[in-house]
Amino acid sequence: MIKGYKALSPNMAAIYGNGMQYELGKWYEVDGEIKLCKNGFHFCRKLEDTHRYYNLFKSRLFEIEADRKIMEASNTKMVCSKIRLVREILPEEWQTEENLLKILKIDGRVIRFIKNPTLEMQLEAVKQNEQTIQFIKNPTPEMQLEAVKQNGCAIQFIKRKRQTPEIQLEAVKEDGDAIQFIKNPTVEVQLEAVKQNGRAIRFIENPTVDVQLEAVKQNGWAIKFIENPIVEVQLEAVKQDGDAIQFIKNPTVEVQLEAVKQSRYAIRFIENPAPEVFTYLQQTH
Repeated sequence: MIKGYKALSPNMAAIYGNGMQYELGKWYEVDGEIKLCKNGFHFCRKLEDTHRYYNLFKSRLFEIEADRKIMEASNTKMVCSKIRLVREILPEEWQTEENLLKILKIDGRVIRFIKNPTLEMQLEAVKQNEQTIQFIKNPTPEMQLEAVKQNGCAIQFIKRKRQTPEIQLEAVKEDGDAIQFIKNPTVEVQLEAVKQNGRAIRFIENPTVDVQLEAVKQNGWAIKFIENPIVEVQLEAVKQDGDAIQFIKNPTVEVQLEAVKQSRYAIRFIENPAPEVFTYLQQTH
């Protein structure tokens, strides 16, 4: 016989499966071979693991005893042929700081169910799931940095007045597209964004030539989002990807040549190729 934990619905019925109704102190038993999710009673050895399968904040938690055939289905879940509920563990008993921290390491989203979470709890929540920062009032700079380092676009959940230059930079370094959530980004932030993802330039209003160049160096196709790019930008775009010439109106002979040098097949995107282009392709065939 071993002890463990089991979560049930508010009316003490199984949350999944056949909705079996339980009573406190009564033994229940199944016949035949026990199989995970098919035959037997499921439970967890550790309290915090119960939350991997059920929302403990919307369930009732019980201490159980398991007997007869017992099988460890995974590192966190077990199944047995005989079980009984020993006692109910009330929220005020199991919602200790220690238990809540363990649960937050499994599922950071539960932070929204915790009243007055400590700073440590909030940080653990963000470490587990960066999007939980949206449920935290007045997150510390450490929490904000943790969130955007995991997912740059998590900056959308941080109030603009709290977005320091450091947080903005970390966000676009992780994901250039995060710049869409930054109001009036500095040139430094713009450059970091397009270095990470050239196509992020589509979110930048009136980018400088330097920003344009960095964008097409990272991804030649970023030129698609640049209005009237200068020849220097065009050249960098086709050097990175010859097929980017399809987005360039009336490319110069120099641009055409650079495009086919990078990819011979880029000629299919050139209307009326210059004679120099055909000469180059014939000479390098």
